[in-house]
Amino acid sequence: MKPEILIWLFPIVFMIHEFEEIIFMRWWFRKNKESILIKYPKLGKRMVVQFESLSTEAFSLIVAEEFILASLIVIISVITSNYDLYFGLITAYSVHLLVHIIQTVAIRQYTPAIVTTILTGIFSVVVFIEFTNRELISFNHALIYSIVLTLVIFLNLNLMHRLIKRIEILT
Repeated sequence: MKPEILIWLFPIVFMIHEFEEIIFMRWWFRKNKESILIKYPKLGKRMVVQFESLSTEAFSLIVAEEFILASLIVIISVITSNYDLYFGLITAYSVHLLVHIIQTVAIRQYTPAIVTTILTGIFSVVVFIEFTNRELISFNHALIYSIVLTLVIFLNLNLMHRLIKRIEILT
């Protein structure tokens, strides 16, 4: 498969995953809030603070901003043929998926996005295999982009959650 096809597919794959989170997050949280607080007091309190007041609209705004950021990285990767940059994006996304897997294993039940985590995780593995086998990446450059993008996306997501809380307080 042409690398450009795998690159252009990412925004679609990303949104399929995010739709599961958007659709099921509030329902799941309301249903499981009490049991999580009992089983995992420290983690539960952090989750309550983060998600209890987060509306679906606010969460969707965070997803939209992340989608725009990821899409810009995809566009830059295609225009410049910078496969290392795209590899870094897929690595950062895979770390995000790994967090969902860890959450699901820790809680021992369905968590929002685990179904699409598995499905889109397969896409990530295909990208890793294709780009590595075709020698489209420089290991050192891909590693640097992976670290930088994982940090940038993590910090951006953290910032977006803080901004959204302030916006929701004002409305």
